[in-house]
Amino acid sequence: MMTTYPKLLFLMPTNSIIWLEGDGNYTRMHTQDGKYQSIPYTLKYIANKLPDFVRIHKSSLINPMYVQELTSRGYQDYWVKLSSGQVLSVSRKRIVQTATKLNLPKP
Repeated sequence: MMTTYPKLLFLMPTNSIIWLEGDGNYTRMHTQDGKYQSIPYTLKYIANKLPDFVRIHKSSLINPMYVQELTSRGYQDYWVKLSSGQVLSVSRKRIVQTATKLNLPKP
């Protein structure tokens, strides 16, 4: 699938994107090859364009096909482990939504 943005065209299939990281008015796309590409759009804008991705934190959006597990490391301290080995924090206010979208029980 080709993803298009106003005045910008990415010839990158969305299934090659593992996760996205917000950085002010830019977003870093972390891909399967271990690299990232910065694009000049907010994470909120990208999240609206990629409805199948899961917003786990104010600065993180993940591709659910790369999630290995959702774990708890203590009281209301949740983490998602991706197949790339990356471990990302899940915010407390997004844990129920994250578990639901990933079809996983809340830890």
